[in-house]
Amino acid sequence: MDGYAVATLSAAAATTRCAETMEKRTLLAVTLALLILLVWSVLFPPPPPQKGPAGHETVPSGSPPGAGATSSPPGLDRPGGSPASPSKGASGAGNDSVVVPKEKIEAASEERITVDTGLAEVVLFNRGGRVVSWSLRKYTDDAGRPYQLVSPASAKATPPTYPLELLTDDEAINRSLAAALFVSRQETVSGGDRRVSLRWSDGKGLEAEKTLTFHTGTYFCDIAISVRTGGHPVKASVLWGPGIGGALQQQRTSSFDYLGRAVIGSEAAVERIPARSVTSPRRVEGGLAEGAGRIDWAGLEEQYFAAFFLPAEGSGGTTTGLEAATLCPFEILPAPGEKLEKHLAVAVRAVDGSGVARPLRLYAGPKEYERLKAVGYGAQQLVYFAQPAPLIGSILGPVIGLLAQGLYLCLRWLYGLVPNWGVSIILLTAGIKLAFYPITQRSFVKMRRWQQRMQVLQPRVKAIQERYRKLKGAEARQKMNQEVMELYRKEGINPMAGMSGCLPMLIQLPFLYAMYNVLTVSIELRRAPFLGWIKDLATKDPYYVTPVLMGATMFLQQKMAMTKITDPQQRAQQKMMMLMPVMFTAMFLNLPSGLTLYWFVSNLLQIGQQALINRQADRLLAAPQGASKDSLGRLKTQQADR
Repeated sequence: MDGYAVATLSAAAATTRCAETMEKRTLLAVTLALLILLVWSVLFPPPPPQKGPAGHETVPSGSPPGAGATSSPPGLDRPGGSPASPSKGASGAGNDSVVVPKEKIEAASEERITVDTGLAEVVLFNRGGRVVSWSLRKYTDDAGRPYQLVSPASAKATPPTYPLELLTDDEAINRSLAAALFVSRQETVSGGDRRVSLRWSDGKGLEAEKTLTFHTGTYFCDIAISVRTGGHPVKASVLWGPGIGGALQQQRTSSFDYLGRAVIGSEAAVERIPARSVTSPRRVEGGLAEGAGRIDWAGLEEQYFAAFFLPAEGSGGTTTGLEAATLCPFEILPAPGEKLEKHLAVAVRAVDGSGVARPLRLYAGPKEYERLKAVGYGAQQLVYFAQPAPLIGSILGPVIGLLAQGLYLCLRWLYGLVPNWGVSIILLTAGIKLAFYPITQRSFVKMRRWQQRMQVLQPRVKAIQERYRKLKGAEARQKMNQEVMELYRKEGINPMAGMSGCLPMLIQLPFLYAMYNVLTVSIELRRAPFLGWIKDLATKDPYYVTPVLMGATMFLQQKMAMTKITDPQQRAQQKMMMLMPVMFTAMFLNLPSGLTLYWFVSNLLQIGQQALINRQADRLLAAPQGASKDSLGRLKTQQADR
């Protein structure tokens, strides 16, 4: 036992010495490791922590849910040009870090921010970061004030909805953003453009930023938006509506007036959607009904003005179109007891090829043809020259549209020579009458020839009718008609030649419809004065002077075109034709005064042409061609009796 105890003690002592040695080595290793870390930190200090926007701190990626990437909206640094492309942080893709809200960002009180671009004055409200007024300096309303593009329907909607509100797929987020008091900052950037930055955060994870850059001397505004919840990006759209503008009181009488129609377009096609046809939210994406490959722009239009969004150009000057456009219907009661009005709002968002959100560009202004043509992407199609004209429907719409566009370009060229739209209409009318004079002259001479030759043959036609007068039945009438037609054939007379006198009228009708379209869609003619009492060529004559003069000249012109005939049937036709001036006068009472001026001047010129044609016809008819000897003798006898 003693030996065993000695051995045990010896082993214990050895173990103790070994443990002491290991402790010394461990301590030495730890000391060396700490020394190495200290030297490394001195030689290679860590980068300072990245600062996000005020009230945020940066945390590494891979953080628990509730953390996500963010940055301020992409800059719009190119003056008068396209917004800069968004950074990776703004897109939420390819980030190494995400931003988490740290504190609440909210304005202390409501405020309005006014921006003057020279052409428009825009008033922003920090409650919801939306537009409450967008007035155009060059255009006026009934009261003579700058024309307001923000529709009265915005304030009457439930809840009130204004242009440039943010819209997501989450109603709770939408309500929070609409009620948010954004912190605003306004600055002047290069080129004199004005930039307004709006930021808000509820301090609980929901945050939004909006940057608006208004380009001086244009109707353009660049828009960059960012909405995040828990640091993660939320797909958001920007909205215009409900409705657009408020038409002039006289404009309401036009059949082409509308409260606000949705337009979705591209270079290839345009789809127009009236408010009455949308009963529930409708999403349009990936192309149009007409087969266009993408949506280049979308918004709202009225007769003379439009507000539409298109994606801002990327590097290289190319875009990938809009991701989607959502049509939101509104039913609004203007006042107690009045009829419900239907309005539309259009919300859009743009993405690039990888699905990353991109800035938008807004055009809010007049539908000036050349200005819209400069926008590109077929935006000039907003000037709807091809709208269906009365009486002909939509079948000939494209043809009338091309003709109207040609007349508009001619009018604009003439206006450059004589700066009065009424005088330009007079000069254009004279040019049209001069161009069609050969056709008019030939048609009237042919009609006169037919009338006189038919008058010579009338006794022989009556003799044939007398032989069959007592005979009854369809067979007898058929034989009578055959004999009459055989007589016409022998004398070389075409019974339908009498219709040639209507040819000049038929030729003028397409020009009449085309001019109607020009006057009802061209904003240059809106409120354009002529002289005296005519203050607006696009609306009716307030005293109905020009329609009455137009009817009187039309009556005189038709009287001059008629010949002295004794045939009862032809006289009845002439009496029917005399009703046309009365019908045209009644129809023109409420049509644009510019259109009435066009037809009145056309009648005046036609009276002069008719006098010249009558003299030419008398000379040409002195020796009628194609008549038999018997017919020629009768014709000369009749002329001598006169």
